[in-house]
Amino acid sequence: MKSEKRIRKITQDFAKRMDVKELPISLEKLEEIATKNNWKILSFKSKLGEKIIKTLNLEIYTKTTKGFAYVSDDYKIIFFKDDLEYLEKISVICHEMGHFVLRHINTNICCKNKHISKRIRIKQEIEADIFALELQAPTYLMKSMYLDTAKKLYDEG
Repeated sequence: MKSEKRIRKITQDFAKRMDVKELPISLEKLEEIATKNNWKILSFKSKLGEKIIKTLNLEIYTKTTKGFAYVSDDYKIIFFKDDLEYLEKISVICHEMGHFVLRHINTNICCKNKHISKRIRIKQEIEADIFALELQAPTYLMKSMYLDTAKKLYDEG
């Protein structure tokens, strides 16, 4: 497993490249990041989301997860559950972006590959969680705003 410090560094470098300058990160910014990387973000029940999920026989994931990432030779897609609250939606999308950036998958469903050991799948989920937390409030940005806790972020906002 990549160390937490290393994952935070990867995330901060990614956030800087993606020009993340405001806290907390917004859904609009995540959509901009996805577009820059040629990724799609779709809800389970969006017209295109439903079509792709049905075509690829991914319905089971819509019943068992809040979101998942899918990779093929042609595209990378982040799917998320429609009824998530705003902040939870952001968290899920950041988590799935982490799988892409940390190169956890080459094809198919992220972390669902039965050819990968359970131990590795769990490590990848933890790494994606660390990525998601850091992307939502990058340390370099928190420091530049003299914020050292999430409470201060919300108190200031």
